[in-house]
Amino acid sequence: MKKILLTFAFASLSTLWSEAGTITSAGTLTNLTPPGNGEGDVADLDALGSGGDGFVVFNTLPAGDNESGAAWDNNIVDSLPAYVTALDGSSAISSGGWANYDEVLIGGNTYNTGGINNPSAGGSETSLFSFELTGTIPSSFTLGLLTDNSDNVAWAASNIRVEGPGAVSANQNITPDGGSDLVSFKIDGGVAGEIYTVYGTSNGSGPLIGVATFDSDLTNLSIISITHDGTDVELTWVSNPAPSAEYTIFVTTDLSLPIGDWSDINDGIPTGGATTTYSITAAELGGVDKIFFAVQEN
Repeated sequence: MKKILLTFAFASLSTLWSEAGTITSAGTLTNLTPPGNGEGDVADLDALGSGGDGFVVFNTLPAGDNESGAAWDNNIVDSLPAYVTALDGSSAISSGGWANYDEVLIGGNTYNTGGINNPSAGGSETSLFSFELTGTIPSSFTLGLLTDNSDNVAWAASNIRVEGPGAVSANQNITPDGGSDLVSFKIDGGVAGEIYTVYGTSNGSGPLIGVATFDSDLTNLSIISITHDGTDVELTWVSNPAPSAEYTIFVTTDLSLPIGDWSDINDGIPTGGATTTYSITAAELGGVDKIFFAVQEN
């Protein structure tokens, strides 16, 4: 089966951008720890392969330190991936160190979870934190959010929603029962500079999230870089390392056209291995003001 990469565009050979990111619900892994609020339960995110790109653990303290109403980033374990920056939870607070909060195994370490939270009445939605995309961004990555990890289901989220640019959003309901749940969202086509905000709906006292995880799969065909020097454009994509693999680059000025009606620039680009880079000259682009690219494995 032929595989087609994401499309990108540029204007006047000076400003590059891609389509704004989309967000979809990617399911919930429920009861990573047993239901109830027992002590010593551990959610093994390493075993699930979650947090491979990076993660954040909010307000991790030894049980018994009993901290509440703290700054959102107090005692935070910040291991964000390179494509995430400007983590901001200034509209929320955090708590940690309370007995019977679940522990989490991630990045080879075990942490006693606390959480970022926003005290609020049951059924009300409040913002918890936001983050910005930067640098080279995977064409698709999954944001995981751990909730229902505290000592009282009133401090769990009954719904989590993620909102991106242009008010695109997705949400998932949770049924709190005292067993840690990992709620996942897939973000496709994210662009540097985009900001995503995580919201939680209170289950009684306020929504609480203990951990955020980030995971991408760069083994799938995906454009990972597009650059220009004012004239030429250079595309880099994650590619099939098989020696026989080849690619075609297509261009169009009209996204409403089917891919079969796009023009091809080169239909025999050999793979470069795990990634392939190809330069396109201004002459090949024809001096248009706006153009879209697609890359297809032959």
